[in-house]
Amino acid sequence: MIYGDNGNKLYVVGSIGDFVIQYDLSTAWDVSTASYSGNLFSPQTQAASSSGIFVKEDGTKLYVRDITTDAVYQYTMSTPYDISTASYDSKSLSVSGQSSNGYGITFSVDGLRFYITDVNGNIYQYDLSTAWDISTGAYSSIFFSVTSQESTALGLEFSNSGQKMYIV
Repeated sequence: MIYGDNGNKLYVVGSIGDFVIQYDLSTAWDVSTASYSGNLFSPQTQAASSSGIFVKEDGTKLYVRDITTDAVYQYTMSTPYDISTASYDSKSLSVSGQSSNGYGITFSVDGLRFYITDVNGNIYQYDLSTAWDISTGAYSSIFFSVTSQESTALGLEFSNSGQKMYIV
């Protein structure tokens, strides 16, 4: 689950992982006001079992983590925050060398780093040589284990300052 458009949109991966579903929130950040927007996106051509998503803050990019291929795929939304306008950028990055069976994905505010989680309680850091271009990513040989607090890390977020990390 990820928010977008200043908390007015909510995106979730379907229970089987074949769709990203978009909801509108009539009150920002209040999930009790969510209603289905009618917008779905299926990344199945690239990602058969989507397990994690990230929407860029300006609503123009969507990143999908796939549990089957252990890769991250990049999409552009021609209308910001509208997943029905998403199209594949023909850009991806395999994360299988570090994490298999993973879920969460998040980016730094500047788009030069992204982080993934896995079911073994690890968080892996990747650096991008071009901001927001997943195909320029490389594992930075940095990981953090949260197993002393949580055996499985399904999702993560950072505070805007980047100084606090929150794990699901």
